[in-house]
Amino acid sequence: MLFVLTAGLGVAGPLSSTADAQQEQPAVLSIDAAQESDETKAQEPLSASKEQVPAVEPEPAEAGYLSGLDLLPTSVVCMAQISDLPQFCQQWRQTDLGQLLKSDKMQPFIDAQRQRASDFLASVGKKIGVKPMDLYELGSGEIVVAWMSFNQDHRPYAISLIADIRGNKVKADQQYKEIDANLVEGGAKKKEVTYGDETIIVYEYERKPGQLTIDELAICYNDERLIVSDRETVIQDLLDVIAGKTESGRFAGTASYQELFAKLKTVNQAEPLDGADEAMRWYANPFEVGKIIRQMVKVERVDELDIIALLQRNGFDFIKAIGGVGSLAGDRYDVLHQGVILAPGKLEKGAKILQSFNGPDTGVPGWISNQAGSFAHLYWRIETAFWAAEPVINDALAEDIFRPVLEGIRDDPQGPMIDLAKDFLPHLGDEIVLLSESDQTDQGPSGGFAIAIEVTDAEKINTVVGKAMKAEPSAKPLEVDTFEAWQIQNTEELEEDLDDDLKDLFGDGGEFGDESEEANEEPLFDHIALGVITSQDEEQKDYLVFANSAELLLQVGNNIHQGAGENALSKTTDTKTVMTELQRLCGPDQSYAAFGVVRPSVSLRARYELFRQGKLKQGDSFWARLLRRVVQPQGDKERQPIDGSTLPPFSEIQDSLNSGGGFWVRTDFGWAFAGFILNQPADE
Repeated sequence: MLFVLTAGLGVAGPLSSTADAQQEQPAVLSIDAAQESDETKAQEPLSASKEQVPAVEPEPAEAGYLSGLDLLPTSVVCMAQISDLPQFCQQWRQTDLGQLLKSDKMQPFIDAQRQRASDFLASVGKKIGVKPMDLYELGSGEIVVAWMSFNQDHRPYAISLIADIRGNKVKADQQYKEIDANLVEGGAKKKEVTYGDETIIVYEYERKPGQLTIDELAICYNDERLIVSDRETVIQDLLDVIAGKTESGRFAGTASYQELFAKLKTVNQAEPLDGADEAMRWYANPFEVGKIIRQMVKVERVDELDIIALLQRNGFDFIKAIGGVGSLAGDRYDVLHQGVILAPGKLEKGAKILQSFNGPDTGVPGWISNQAGSFAHLYWRIETAFWAAEPVINDALAEDIFRPVLEGIRDDPQGPMIDLAKDFLPHLGDEIVLLSESDQTDQGPSGGFAIAIEVTDAEKINTVVGKAMKAEPSAKPLEVDTFEAWQIQNTEELEEDLDDDLKDLFGDGGEFGDESEEANEEPLFDHIALGVITSQDEEQKDYLVFANSAELLLQVGNNIHQGAGENALSKTTDTKTVMTELQRLCGPDQSYAAFGVVRPSVSLRARYELFRQGKLKQGDSFWARLLRRVVQPQGDKERQPIDGSTLPPFSEIQDSLNSGGGFWVRTDFGWAFAGFILNQPADE
């Protein structure tokens, strides 16, 4: 499982395109009158090559052997394919992280987690009979997993797994005997169905009312492949393709699949996949997936709001598909992934919120310090996106509430009396910077995350922020010499207001929410600090900065005001290497909608040590609290938290945690994105 998760991180080839595509820019409306948006400053989306792109045909593993991809029906809504499982695992072991995980220093922890996973999977195995390790040990080539829609109310989906097991038939016979014994012992009713030349073994479970879990398991295997599904009819359909009764390539020949992977080829101008073989590919139709999830949720509860229908009504269904390919252990990268969001056409209605655009490569801002564990830069038309949210919010609440709220903020004498349309939004720029700082100091855990929004008139924005803070009871000024700063305490009243707002929008959670557990959960932050910060350097930008701690705000603010100097992130060797690779991958246009750098050797240091020493509860940073929710879930009395005491000190593993980066580019067919983890030579 870790192999698959890691493969999904990574990146692609350079993007080379022209700027001839036109994108409709939504009008920006003030409260009192319509205002035209400033389209002259907006760069148009990149356009892919106009050359005819050949159809993307899945390549069979061998002549005469149909790929699992060729067997899939058109009802597939998402799928993942590993081209060659043994090779995939071998390539993973060649990466720095793979080598770290198999090193002697990590084995005590790995062994403990392997036992923990084994205990969990054993309990699952008693219920469904098949454990992932059974399938992993049988795979001799391609593995395909698919999720598809299925016309049944209580469980409107089906899952299938197709594995190449050529050469492992004897092992398959042995494992099937164990699987069969477990299922029958667990109370499943067994029947054998002859279908053509094959035998399908079907196990049926007693399903309780409202239950979403598997009530049927079907298995069919022979000398070539293993097929497992939660529907007998799904296996029958796949067998018909193998027998030549049904046309192959039904799913792989669909327009969206063909177009997505054809576009993926057009944006990859460099040596494909870093000189490595394609290790995996994936595809998803987001709205079809969402519809299935929505139907599943209806079994357990009735929501006040149908998110999928809301997004479709407001134009977001122009997003047709998402997918990508990845490789491992290439010439330059440990992990490499390139992907496409297929979303042709103009932004309409509420989808105009998605106001990303391609801007120049400005590099890493000089005010970001080398203590940053990650950094991202986005180009976004904030003012345009703000007004585009109006129909979505009004639709979600079934009430024309957006404008009245803004009017109340402007006119209510008990409020801040701020005209956001006139005095705030027009003075925001189009650049957003996100960063997380290292949270380890000599005094202990520290740091967190910050968001910096470009401002074009710092004085006017500062006036608006000051008025808003003076009207907020939980806000107090911070003593800072170089800029005005404020801190808002996360009070119980604020949390209750937020909870009430979310319940109004999404419902009370029904079966999926436990109010008693939520009440016991600590907040993710104690306070928010903010301030408008100007730079002494006239060539540098000014920012409105939000941070999850006053200490981080002061640090970021001082750096913006005077620069980080020799301690700038841009001066570190790993950041220079990542930026060089981003420029190489992006190609000659050198423009991004977003780009970023991640440095796990910095960002993970403090949290790793807290976890290793059993002091995670003492970490007060946002990330430490978020991690606690993941590894120490509230309300789960039977499940013990993961013990990190057997992990080696961070200093012994940090050299294996290579830096990486990624970027997004707006195109005429949607977006192209890429990401990578560097492949560092062993002697560095």
